[in-house]
Order: sequence, then C-alpha cells, then structure tokens
Amino acid sequence: MRQALEISTLREDLERLSHGADALRGHVEDTVEQVRDRFAALSAEEMADAAAMAPLLQFAVAALLDVREQVRRLDTRTGAVGDEDRPSWQGVIDAPRARPSHHAAAVVSSSPEVEDAPPPPRPDPAPSPVMMTPPAPSAPPPRPRDVPTSDPTLRGETRQAAPPSMSASWLTSESPLPPPPSRAAATRGGSVVAPSPGGIDWLGRAGR
Repeated sequence: MRQALEISTLREDLERLSHGADALRGHVEDTVEQVRDRFAALSAEEMADAAAMAPLLQFAVAALLDVREQVRRLDTRTGAVGDEDRPSWQGVIDAPRARPSHHAAAVVSSSPEVEDAPPPPRPDPAPSPVMMTPPAPSAPPPRPRDVPTSDPTLRGETRQAAPPSMSASWLTSESPLPPPPSRAAATRGGSVVAPSPGGIDWLGRAGR
C-alpha cells in the first residue's frame, strides 16, 4: 500500500511539473514575439534615436521580469502533499454529489427479488412426426464376367462339362440290323460259310 501511494504521488508531481513547464514556455514565446515585432516596426532612424528606443527597451525589460516571476511561481516541489493541496482531491470535493433518483432506487431494490425468483418451467417440445423414408433400392448383383473362348483348355472343359445334347432322331430312325452270325455259329448249325475271296479259311477243314 505504501509503495502504491508513493507511485501515485510521484505521478501527480510529474503531471503538475509538466503543466507548469508548458505554461511557462508558452508565456516566454509570446513575450519574445511581442518584443521582436516592436523592434521590426522601427526604422533605422528610430533605432538611432534614443528617445524612440527608450519605450521599447522598457517593454523588453518588463517582459524579462515577468518571465522571471513566472519561473519563480513554478512549483518544483516533490514528495508528499496534503490532501487539501492536491488538485485531484479538490476537484472531487468541489464536485456536487449526484443523488440517486427514486426510479433507480426502485430498480435496485427490486433486482434481488427478480434474481431470487426461479425461472419459469420450459414447455416440453411437441414430438416431431417421424418421416418414413423409402428404403434405398438395393444394387443389382454383379453379372458374371464372360469367359473368353479363345483358350483351347477352357473350350475342352466347357465341352466336357456341358451335358450331351439329346436328339429325338432315334425315335424316328429304324432299328439297326442285327449283326451277321459268326463263323463258328454257322459251322455248328451245319451251314458252310463261303470263304472270303482272296483269303484263307482258318476255320474250315484241313487240306482245303
């Protein structure tokens, strides 16, 4: 707390010195401009005349004395200052105090009741109707890829796997002829079979 008070006092002293230095600089600049304008208004003959230069010199001396008085009045003291000497405290004391109006007092008195009151119950939201969305169409099953028939091995497998084509021609065709009787059967039956031309009869009697 003590350090805070010292820092606040130092800040106020710096502000006071800054305002005093600004005011003194402005007064000096104004005085110099006035003396310069009066000297510029004199002609060469008036500057050579002592009677004409006397009032101007008196004005310049009076301006310098005024500047010295302004410098002496500049307060350069630093440190603790009484509360009654602080400009900030004086401004607060001299300022009229604003009285709260009846309307503001009523609002302040009624605000705790509003804060203590429980909030009203919120109505339950109405259930939203369930929207029936049609099911998405299922994707068709993938088609089997055609097997190229250029490969001979695949052709053979396809032919073996394929069932034999049944033709109805056997229903309309004639029955096949019975095979001719064999040579042995003809010999046992007593019939002689003529030998095949240009061949040897191996089953016939010997000596022929």
